[in-house]
Amino acid sequence: MVRVVILAACCALASTLACAAQSEFDPLRRAEDEESASLRWELAGGYTPYGTEGTGLDGDGQPYRFIRFVDERTISLSASITLGSSHKLGATAADTTSILRERRDYATGSVRLESRETAVRYRGFYELRLAPTHALDPRLRLVHATPDSLGVAASISLLLDPVVLLGGVEVSQHSSPHCTWITTTAAGGLVANQRVSYAMTASLGVPVTAVALPSSSFTFRSVIALDARQTREIVIAATMSLRGTQAWVSGRVALRGRGL
Repeated sequence: MVRVVILAACCALASTLACAAQSEFDPLRRAEDEESASLRWELAGGYTPYGTEGTGLDGDGQPYRFIRFVDERTISLSASITLGSSHKLGATAADTTSILRERRDYATGSVRLESRETAVRYRGFYELRLAPTHALDPRLRLVHATPDSLGVAASISLLLDPVVLLGGVEVSQHSSPHCTWITTTAAGGLVANQRVSYAMTASLGVPVTAVALPSSSFTFRSVIALDARQTREIVIAATMSLRGTQAWVSGRVALRGRGL
């Protein structure tokens, strides 16, 4: 029973995050700034606490009230390579550990439950710049992620030095549960100085072929360059996510760079 509960909770959060963060475009970096055949990588750690409360029935048909808390920690490794002026390939592997703690209050007393679940997920993409010399830099991206989701995303960006604006839309198909989602994203980046820049991203995911709760998120991110050439950077991000009446905040810290 506990294993089923934590799997359901993890799947719900994963689906929400997938819809809220489909676009991986960086509003602080235009494609013309990327060297051909350049390798970019990122090692990141994230923490997401969230919970819920309600009523339920156990295996014996006994009613209870519950308070459920999930402590989720993620470590991920991402890499991408730019090929020529129009092509880009990338992949991410993420290891997530979720610890579920639950208190059930029966008429006769309380019961505490605890369990742990680990999942490894992968995500890969291919990106094509449709018109590299155009001011809006339109791009098309094909995304595949586990467990079994496939998406097509389109984006445009506008450089107004020192500001970069980005807008995108993605249509994705998820097999578990079977549903098609449309996710819209708007982002803006500001270069404060040679070492520090900021970005804000807002997204909204809406189901179109099944009954599900829409999800939205708002992320604030700061990027700090560790050297003048920006070959190594520290990324600090905080995200507020909303799904139905539930809201939670997650944090993320990453080290990213160019080359090995």
